[in-house]
Amino acid sequence: MYRAFNLSSIKNLPEYYEPGRHVMENQRRQIRHSLDQFLSLQGIIDGRELENNWFPQIDCSVFISHAHADENLAISLMGYLKKHFGIDAFVDSTVWGYADELLMSIDKLHCFNSEKKTFIYENRNTSTAHVHAILCAALTKMLDRTESLFILSTVDSITAQSAVKESTTHSPWIYYELTVSELLQKPLERHFGRKELLEKAEAHTQMFSAREMMSLKVEYPVNIERLPKICEELLDRWVIANNENPLKNPLDVLYSMFPQNRGRIV
Repeated sequence: MYRAFNLSSIKNLPEYYEPGRHVMENQRRQIRHSLDQFLSLQGIIDGRELENNWFPQIDCSVFISHAHADENLAISLMGYLKKHFGIDAFVDSTVWGYADELLMSIDKLHCFNSEKKTFIYENRNTSTAHVHAILCAALTKMLDRTESLFILSTVDSITAQSAVKESTTHSPWIYYELTVSELLQKPLERHFGRKELLEKAEAHTQMFSAREMMSLKVEYPVNIERLPKICEELLDRWVIANNENPLKNPLDVLYSMFPQNRGRIV
């Protein structure tokens, strides 16, 4: 993880939803594997094997973090980045539904009391801890592999800072990803350049449930003010600047608009 950005005032970008959905479905096919080999086990489940099968590390340059309510916007942004820059992005909700499905499948096998027709509370606590630990490990590895983190800052994800109160989020995953991104920040290490990005573009045409928990709201402080802010107008300016620098990596073009440690566009 090299840089992180706060994307605010971004509209739905509806024309990019279908291209983004196409990319996301390709990622899901890479992530989704049959549960049969895990659910047939009556003893110990191999956590490493489960993580490798359900949450393999996909090669992407940008990690998009968002609230559950903003999933369509995140998918559209994925399509936008692919069309204009040839950038492969990873949308974190790609794994949320599978994590819930995985947890439910394990709970039915290991945590259900067939006589009482209820789930055993203590067993469910254990299974949830295991699945979320696997998910956190996979997300940390993905954050470490990607070059930039894009936080979709909307009314559904971030409570804006006031004069007397810092910004907060109700999403444990946004809080986790922001916190981990600070710890993982490191010098730029790129394994492919502009040429490879263009070739790839041509080759392609929640700790808690990901669903919002209505009965429980937890506020997590987030230091989002440290991140350079990108609005929709600046996205368009990035496209223009990128077209004017065809031999430069698109993310380098973005970084040059926001010099490190200054956070102001130039």
